Amino acid sequence: MLVDPQTLTMASDVEHARLRRSMNPAFSARALREQEPIIQKNVNLLLQQLESRAAKGLSTDMRAWYNYTTFDLIGDLAFGESFGCLATSEYHEWVQFVLSYFHLSTLLQVAHRFRPLDRLSVALLPASAMERKVKHDDMTLKKVRHRLDSKTERRDFVSQMLESVDSGLMSIQELEKQASILILAGSETTSVALTFATYYLLQHNSCLIKLTDEIRQSFQKESEIDLVSVNQLQFLQAVIQEAMRLRPQSPMDSLGKRPPRALRWMGSLYPDSAYHSPQNFALPDEFIPERWLGDDRCENDVKTIFNPFSVGPRNCIGQKFAYDSMKLILARMLWRFDMTLTDENEQWLHKQHAYVSWHQPPLMVNLRARKV
Repeated sequence: MLVDPQTLTMASDVEHARLRRSMNPAFSARALREQEPIIQKNVNLLLQQLESRAAKGLSTDMRAWYNYTTFDLIGDLAFGESFGCLATSEYHEWVQFVLSYFHLSTLLQVAHRFRPLDRLSVALLPASAMERKVKHDDMTLKKVRHRLDSKTERRDFVSQMLESVDSGLMSIQELEKQASILILAGSETTSVALTFATYYLLQHNSCLIKLTDEIRQSFQKESEIDLVSVNQLQFLQAVIQEAMRLRPQSPMDSLGKRPPRALRWMGSLYPDSAYHSPQNFALPDEFIPERWLGDDRCENDVKTIFNPFSVGPRNCIGQKFAYDSMKLILARMLWRFDMTLTDENEQWLHKQHAYVSWHQPPLMVNLRARKV
């Protein structure tokens, strides 16, 4: 595999537990509050760029702009500097590799299931793929070491993990190895979820109006929208949950053991495609954020089955960061702009391609800056 076995995602159970303990402080609620200035700085730049486009009457590919934002944000927190995607309106070459990695990783995971293809998979990789991997690894190491050499007082992922290095729970080499994993796991998946949430909202005008009203009536000014206050917005949380239920951020399952079809456990049958099963959710293929708020139509929904960040000791370490940053971005977008889909999005939902993450076509949106 292209992922180092010493990273959090691929480590043995014993090593994973140790690495998890060493990284947990960087993803705590306290750490998130300390990281907020960096997060808000990147969201500010997103909104500035979108305001400029709106003033020119340009339609905007929100899939790309969410990607620029999440990669810049995670890069800023993991490497001490953003990739500059928001500033240039383009993908940095490192980001381009990460996006191509998801396609390549999918092929490797499929090969892993068919022995002896798993033994041949790396050998059969094209030379260009291995060259990109080497370049990616070199660039990652340089960025991490540049951040470590900067001796800054800023609070980010690295500064908080350095506390684990100082306590002896993690080595500096192990810290370096986690950096690219943070980018892989924390950027594209968040962008995908935001893009789906935006699409579903703009396709369901009553939901869009309801969420817009919730946001604009909850705050007197935009500066009140922060990582604490967004957690009071119940319909916003419901919208994000419903989007992730309909389209989980990672459409491909892990390499762990799984039942071939439905699973019977303690007398109950748990079917495949649990999020779309009528056994678990009423009107399972419909976008109904209200189901998470006690809607009578969905009173028998089995909501406990919804775990978009997985369960158990290997669940997503950054799930609070992901949820809160998504809520912040979407809340500030809807405070600042009125949004509508362009006519270019016909059949958009049916043009997705499932890899380790979703490959989404452009989501073209008209933005109109709100007069406050």
